[in-house]
Amino acid sequence: MFKVPNLRHLRAISEVVKTGSISKASETVFLSQPAITQAISKLEKSLNCELFERASDGMTPTDQGEVFSERIDRALEAISQGIADSLKQANGQRKSNVQRYLYNITTTQLKALIAVSNGGSFTEASRILEVSQSSVYRAAKDLEDILSITIFEKSSNGIQISKAGGILVIASKLAFIEINQGIEEIELLEENYKSTITVGCLPLARTCLLPKR
Repeated sequence: MFKVPNLRHLRAISEVVKTGSISKASETVFLSQPAITQAISKLEKSLNCELFERASDGMTPTDQGEVFSERIDRALEAISQGIADSLKQANGQRKSNVQRYLYNITTTQLKALIAVSNGGSFTEASRILEVSQSSVYRAAKDLEDILSITIFEKSSNGIQISKAGGILVIASKLAFIEINQGIEEIELLEENYKSTITVGCLPLARTCLLPKR
């Protein structure tokens, strides 16, 4: 769930695929050309593959770059829709401002949101993410400040997510799944595919449905 690169870097990769140019992508995502070049190089190293073929006249996506870009676009659309629906739930705000919010939200903030939702507290979220509690709290607070809505509410049992926040949780989880699916598709193209199958069942049924090995 949490193996997700920087959102702005992902947007940059998507724009390079669309425009075939780092300079043009730089104008759209508001990152310098060296920053985009470094982000692509870092991600390629992490994925152990090339996402682009470099040439004097621009950048052409490889097969891996194409499939990953499609997943990135789906992920960004899911987050955009989640933001729009969250704002509508909280204060009736229209979708016209979504892109402005999207450019400021980070992967770290969405990870914190999901972790607090799953764990029910900042303490448990910090354990899930393996970071300090103050880091989780800061990311959560920054997300609320960006959207100007209440997402995290105190309760007798810890921290609960508001209705508006719950919408963004679902959208963020879907977006993260899209990115991880893209990574798996790259691994499949690289013939280095590893996957995890999750099976849900009732406690008393699992001994009948699942093999020991």
